[in-house]
Amino acid sequence: MKSVDFSVNSISGKLPSFNKGGFTNLESLHLSYNLLNGSIGARFDGLVALKSLKLGSNQLTGSIPSNLFGNLKGLQQLDLSDNYFQGRIPEHFVNCNNLTYLDLSYNKLTGTIPSELGLCQELLSLNLAGNRLSGELPTELGNLKQLQGLRLDYNNFVGLIPSIFEDMLQLTYLNLSGNKLSGNIPSRLGSGYLSSLDLSYNNLSGSIPPMLQKFTYEAFAGNLDLCGQPVTASCDIVKGGDDEDEGKGNFYIGLYVSIGLGFYFGFWGVCGTLALKHTWRYAFFSFIYSVYNRMYVTIAIYVARFQRKCLT
Repeated sequence: MKSVDFSVNSISGKLPSFNKGGFTNLESLHLSYNLLNGSIGARFDGLVALKSLKLGSNQLTGSIPSNLFGNLKGLQQLDLSDNYFQGRIPEHFVNCNNLTYLDLSYNKLTGTIPSELGLCQELLSLNLAGNRLSGELPTELGNLKQLQGLRLDYNNFVGLIPSIFEDMLQLTYLNLSGNKLSGNIPSRLGSGYLSSLDLSYNNLSGSIPPMLQKFTYEAFAGNLDLCGQPVTASCDIVKGGDDEDEGKGNFYIGLYVSIGLGFYFGFWGVCGTLALKHTWRYAFFSFIYSVYNRMYVTIAIYVARFQRKCLT
């Protein structure tokens, strides 16, 4: 028997042990989309010929065995996604020379990405999305020259996007969204065959490299300090707009200060003088009274004339 596929069933309980005789020639074991629980342990040590192990979308717990690749030296595909694995990603990837597909997404893995992952030279797809990984992105990932798909989204990564990512020319899919990455986007990122990109909801800043401006706004959304197409028309306009807004703010501050000072000195210049100078105060109120009388008389005359015209 070389292949076992019981995917998409309702198989429950703990994983059986495959260390007993009868499975030494097994190359493919697929048990995804079931209800399996418990830990992996050393249940696959006897599968020396195994090339593909897929246990995704179950209810498996515990940590990923540190000697997994030590025993499964010929493993090419490993899918442990959408389970409840905890702890760190094992550092012992020294025997992952044949690994082309690694999916550990949507678990509860913590810690940093081990630099030893850079030794998996044949990797075509790496998916660590939806975990609780942190720290900076290791530059050793740039050694994966054959990598075509890389998903590190929705973790807690910080720091810069390594410039060595520019040399991953075979990369067609890159998703680093939902982290805390900062700094500028490497100028030659995507110089190869990159056709799908998502850098949204990080803390990236600076101008978007010209070769990435073909992607839509959604690829860069949530990075408030990015400029250039497709986020803004150009970085010069953003800078000019900021200067213009700052100039407007300074103008209004000066205007309000001038109005306040003018009112203060004008009010107290008049009222203070009237309060201290008896003769000026008498003259001022006499003037007001005379103006009031003249207006009253003038209005009364016009009202009387209007009434006479209406009666005739």
